[in-house]
Amino acid sequence: MAINRPPSDITPKAFFEEWLPGEYAKLSASAAGKAPPDAVIGVALSGDGGGAWTLAMKSGALTGTAGAPATADFILSHSVDDWRAVIIGEQGGPKLLPGNANPMDALLAADDTLKAALDPISGTIELNVTGFNGRTWSLKIAFKGAADPAASITVDTDTLAQMRAGTIAPPQAFFAGKIAITGDVNFAMQLGMAMMARMNQ
Repeated sequence: MAINRPPSDITPKAFFEEWLPGEYAKLSASAAGKAPPDAVIGVALSGDGGGAWTLAMKSGALTGTAGAPATADFILSHSVDDWRAVIIGEQGGPKLLPGNANPMDALLAADDTLKAALDPISGTIELNVTGFNGRTWSLKIAFKGAADPAASITVDTDTLAQMRAGTIAPPQAFFAGKIAITGDVNFAMQLGMAMMARMNQ
C-alpha cells in the first residue's frame, strides 16, 4: 500500500479528527481481514494550534476527538512544530521516522509487533534530538500514563542520520558516547530494545 502524506498546511485538529481516521480506514481495509490492534492514545501538543486529542482505535476504525483521554496506552506530548517535523517533515531537518513508515507509525500502535512489545512497559521517556534546525526536537511518551520510571534519551542530528543510514548501530553509538541516557537507565534500555527492531527497518 502506498504511503500517503497529509497536506503540508494541515492543522493538528484536521489531522487528528479527519485525515488520520480516513487513512486508518484505508489501512484496515488493506489488511486482508486482519484489523490493526485496538488502542487508546492521547496526544497533547503545545503552541499555536495545539491542544489535546483522544485517538481510539477499535475493530479496525479510528476516531479522533478533542480532549484528553481518561486512560490511554500511550500519551504523546510535544510542540506543534516538533509534531509537524515528524508528520510533514521540516526542510533542513533529518527524517525522524524510518523510510518505510507512514504517519500512523508515530502513534506506536498501528503495528501489531511493536504494540505487543510495548504493552508491558509503564513509565515515561523523553526523546531529544539536538541540533535540529537550531533547536532541540523533543517528544515525551507516557506509557500507561505513568510518570515513573522516567528516563531521557538524547542524540544529535549527525548521529541520528548515521543510525538511519546504517553506518552506526544504536548500541555502538551509545557506547561511543553519542547517545546520552539520564534518569532510569534500565527503563530506557528496556524500551530501546523493544523499539530497536522496528526503528531499524
